[in-house]
Parts: sequence; C-alpha cells; structure tokens
Amino acid sequence: MQNGSVIQTKRRSGQSVWEFRWRDRTSGKAVYRRIVVGTIEQYKTEANAREIVEGIVLEINSDDLRLRPTVLTVSQLIEHYRRRELFVDNTWNRMRPRWATRIT
Repeated sequence: MQNGSVIQTKRRSGQSVWEFRWRDRTSGKAVYRRIVVGTIEQYKTEANAREIVEGIVLEINSDDLRLRPTVLTVSQLIEHYRRRELFVDNTWNRMRPRWATRIT
C-alpha cells in the first residue's frame, strides 16, 4: 500500500502548485508518476490538497494484493500458530511459546 506524497512546487510561470507523486508498479518496474492537484491559492494547506487525492490513492492501491481480504479457516490459523508462535525446546522435548507469546 502506498500513500504517495503531496509536495509544493514552483512552475516556470512562477505560480506555486501542489503535486501528487507516487510509484506505479503495474508493469513490474517502478515508474515515478506525478499530477498537479491545484494551486496554492486553491488549497491553502497540504491537508487540503491531500483530501483531493484520496480517490486517486484508493485507485492506486486497488491492485495491491496485500490489501485484498483473505479467508482464513480455524485449522489454518492453528497451523500458523504452531509454525510461527511455538518452537520445540530440545531440553524438555516439548512445545514452548516464544518470549512475546509468554509475556502476553
């Protein structure tokens, strides 16, 4: 997921504008993109300019596989816990939780 960045830049004409910049990775290679959001007079703060690009951010992130919900069964959750949260202690030959799991 990415949020991009909103920056203030000065144009050749001397007018300051807000630009939204992000990396497009749809082709497998990172391509840097940018669009002009509006002028400093239109949007006084960066927060105002960021509100305008919220829809663009949602569209950029719509193809991100990490944001797609996945269904997890109880048996898959148990297997994950066994593999990731527990380890075999050879001294006592039994399963012992990790330090963070024991603290919790």
